[in-house]
Amino acid sequence: MIVSVPDTDGRYYLLPMLDMWTDVIASPGWRTTGTGAQTFLVTPPGWTGTVPDGVTELKASTPYTWIIGRIKTDGPADYDAVHKIQAGLKLMPLSQMGNDDWKPAPTKIDSRRRHENAAQGARSTPWRATSTSPTRPSC
Repeated sequence: MIVSVPDTDGRYYLLPMLDMWTDVIASPGWRTTGTGAQTFLVTPPGWTGTVPDGVTELKASTPYTWIIGRIKTDGPADYDAVHKIQAGLKLMPLSQMGNDDWKPAPTKIDSRRRHENAAQGARSTPWRATSTSPTRPSC
């Protein structure tokens, strides 16, 4: 996946990226990568494609990665500037890089279904590890 960050004009921000074990795999931001516009490619284990010019590869240790972004604000008077940075953050598949018209497919969340599943929780099959679960690297 491509993660694009706009120029934050010196503003503090942080985009820690965590693997399925909640280990931080990378933490682009003010202190680590600077505040200029940047593009990252988060790749899963075993990926062998080509990283485009001008893109920094971040190798994930598990097939899934999550991001917890933070952008500094100095209060309500500063929100417009923060919203502009938020609007400039982009996440898209590598295959869509450069396609400014690309939008993710709309997703409908059916909250009634979620509540039904929660109510059936005691009767559902418990989660169990399978051979497809990633192995945690030894520490």
